[in-house]
Amino acid sequence: MAGANTRTSLLLYAASVLRPDTFPAEAAHKLLREKANHWRVKNWPGPIARYIVEAASEEEVGPKTAYRNSDQAEPTAHSWQFAFYKLLKSSAASANGMGTLEGEFQSLLNVKGSEYLAGIKFFYFLRLEEFSLARYWSSKRSGPQLT
Repeated sequence: MAGANTRTSLLLYAASVLRPDTFPAEAAHKLLREKANHWRVKNWPGPIARYIVEAASEEEVGPKTAYRNSDQAEPTAHSWQFAFYKLLKSSAASANGMGTLEGEFQSLLNVKGSEYLAGIKFFYFLRLEEFSLARYWSSKRSGPQLT
């Protein structure tokens, strides 16, 4: 089971950053703060909620992205998901947030030569709502096409 059922709250947070007119940022943060205090938040993707509300550091969440019995340095869907939310958090705090986000999304979303999306791993990402959301958002923005 997802950590304290944070999936919906995280997606609402993403909406508040990517399309501020769809969901208020204050409400998204309130939901995440509530989730961050739940006892099940230790389960994935709960640690991301704690990171966004600054109840956990990047160094605390990073090791939790590794799958059981795997090398922590190996990119996984969890590490991609954490990178996605780190980008959202940094762009929300930046004066040039959307400009920064567009450039960084390009490298996170490009499939060719990606350390995250190589080979069959790509199919795992099709199930991640964040991956689809980021691809859709990027496709609606100006700039080079994703490959």
